[in-house]
Amino acid sequence: MPELKQFLKGYEAEEYRGVEVEYVHGRKAVLSIFHDGELQEEITLSELGTREEMHALMVDKGFQKMSEEEIIAMQVRRRKEDAEEHQRLLEERARRQEEINRGSEERKQKFLKRLKEKEEADAKAKEEGKEGKEGAEL
Repeated sequence: MPELKQFLKGYEAEEYRGVEVEYVHGRKAVLSIFHDGELQEEITLSELGTREEMHALMVDKGFQKMSEEEIIAMQVRRRKEDAEEHQRLLEERARRQEEINRGSEERKQKFLKRLKEKEEADAKAKEEGKEGKEGAEL
């Protein structure tokens, strides 16, 4: 499986013209070959053992490998996209954490307000109870 992961996540599959990699979590890696928008063939890549076999399959199926310059440009572009996506996810995570923290602070303030109101009500009731007893003694 490490060979397959390297082939897919290391952008090796995308070194061939017309190839796009779509990750579907929890599903087997399948090479789906389309022609004019119609599915022609599906090949389970995990059945292949090495990256060399995967590259040979791509050539056997008629995919043309890009030039070295195109491959480098594609890899630079993909790594930039990955870095941008990573940054977006970090910012989203920070925003969600801020919302959680803000909500926690609001709940804390509401709790403290209710606690203070209860303490004041208890003190008032206690004070009223004392006054009632003093009046009864006279």
